[in-house]
Amino acid sequence: MSDQQAISARSWPSVRGWLIGVSAVALIAVGWLTALHAALTVGLMLLAALVYAIGNAVWLRRALRRAGVQAIRRPNPPEPSWGTPTVITVIATGARLPLALIWRTDARVRDRVHPNVASYEGTVSLELSRSGWQASYRVTPLARGLWPLGPLKFRFTDVMGLITTRVIHREVTNLVVRPRVIHLEHTAPRSAGIASDRITERAIGSLLPDSDDALLREYVPGDDVRRVHWPTTARRSTLMVKNEESMPMTPITLILDGLLVPSTDISGTIRRPGQSATRDARVIAAHWSVDLAATLAANLAQHNTRVQLNLTASGQYEPAIESADILDTLTELPDLTKISDPARLVELVATAGEGLLLAIMAPALKDGRAQLARAGQDRRAGTSIAVIVSDESNQSEAALTQQALTEQGWRVIEARLPDADVAAIAQAVIQP
Repeated sequence: MSDQQAISARSWPSVRGWLIGVSAVALIAVGWLTALHAALTVGLMLLAALVYAIGNAVWLRRALRRAGVQAIRRPNPPEPSWGTPTVITVIATGARLPLALIWRTDARVRDRVHPNVASYEGTVSLELSRSGWQASYRVTPLARGLWPLGPLKFRFTDVMGLITTRVIHREVTNLVVRPRVIHLEHTAPRSAGIASDRITERAIGSLLPDSDDALLREYVPGDDVRRVHWPTTARRSTLMVKNEESMPMTPITLILDGLLVPSTDISGTIRRPGQSATRDARVIAAHWSVDLAATLAANLAQHNTRVQLNLTASGQYEPAIESADILDTLTELPDLTKISDPARLVELVATAGEGLLLAIMAPALKDGRAQLARAGQDRRAGTSIAVIVSDESNQSEAALTQQALTEQGWRVIEARLPDADVAAIAQAVIQP
């Protein structure tokens, strides 16, 4: 968007301006008709003041369009997680901003604050500085996503307060609010073994002591003894050999139930400063499952483990999402509760194929429990782990779902909101 397109301006007379204009016309008319020079003089002076104010407004609009006005917004941190205190610095400046603008007008500059960023709907005022106007304000974003900062609004009034000019710089800056990602310690999974069919069934939670072990596998008859890695062999009390070359890694399948992804948009409920909802149970529940998925994907990706994310929502989320795109996808997730089908969860489990399956899911109903358990049992190979996310309203369904999955060989972890801790659950998944 060019500077000319980004800026729109409008001027109008203030109440004082209207009074001055009407008085000027009346005095000039009276002085002309009655030959009262005093009335004519005063009327002409008032008219001259009004003409000056109009000319000043015209000059101001042209000057701002030519000044190359820029709205610079710098959030710190640049891409905060939801619930993270963030300082946003706003600078309004221009390479050709006229110095006369400072003393010829009374300027008020405000930047719009999105309610999903600040927990309230309103604006922030910028103060005059050497290079233009700037301000820093502190917010706590409560909804993940891309939220606009701006537009920037200038309001100028001439020194006599006769004409008001409003200039809007329409260019906005999107603040990227991420899910909360918790980086766990000592999370190197033996799932590097998932790359080899010889140790596919080794649980993700079994750790290898150093990163070199990701290039190792267990000895099988026929392997060259020169490839035995003796330090690891001594540490594990079993023969370990170096892989000849990197093998294609079987991905870990991560399934996120869309029924656990409601909207995080709070713009319709919080309107005024001070109505923070950081500890609101509904806000926590809306983010919890997405935070867990992001935490698992990020920690596994740190150790070169390939993760594929599947969502139970139809449409654009049907293809599996690769590791590099998972965080961006989770950041921009809309409300999936209305476009998610429990049958899709069963289908994803049944077609997961080899390797490890991690399912973050809501408690299933009676028919869904049986189908889901059978689908996990019928998988060709690999371990199935389910994190059942529940609250007080569906505890019985969660217990029955856990029982049905456990009977079919699933490893089940229960997460009861709002008290469940993302880090603890993620740790239990990766390092049982």
